Amino acid sequence: MNLFQWILEWLFMIRDRYEFGEWETRTIYTANGHRFLVDAEDYARVNQYRWSVHVREGSFQHLQVFRTGWRNHKRCSILLTRMLMNPKQSHCVAFRNDDRLDCRKANLLICVRSQLQANARAQNLSGYRGVTKTMNRWYAAITVHGKRQYLGCFLNAREAAVAYNEAAKKHYGEFARLNPV
Repeated sequence: MNLFQWILEWLFMIRDRYEFGEWETRTIYTANGHRFLVDAEDYARVNQYRWSVHVREGSFQHLQVFRTGWRNHKRCSILLTRMLMNPKQSHCVAFRNDDRLDCRKANLLICVRSQLQANARAQNLSGYRGVTKTMNRWYAAITVHGKRQYLGCFLNAREAAVAYNEAAKKHYGEFARLNPV
């Protein structure tokens, strides 16, 4: 295959991807140098505003894309995810793939706060969500509707993580963040 044929095939591949909707995503750059993704259908509505990215506590987990606007005659921050999904006041928006700069509707979930908490990252020394070590034993526990349920005592962290994963699937369904075991 010569260079001309390779370029021609590459151009046809790009055309096919565009026609079949694989590139229905647009990139928007923020005022402070970040970039985020939105669906092509939302691009015109989103691009008319000046967006910023705020990182709280130096953690990517707390990153938010927002703009300043007016609500009820008061100046406030308007989150991009809330603008795109328009959830009820009591609901939150979660990210399926944990990339908070991927604001495509396929990556966003409307949920209640307890479901959002179920999708939080592990912040303990075991490296597994819901797993703690006391003395020489590993314990697994899960919090459901504000109540902590103990799942048992195990000889190693991996067994406790598997027990947590089973309980998380049962109680949280698609919102569960499973341990990598």
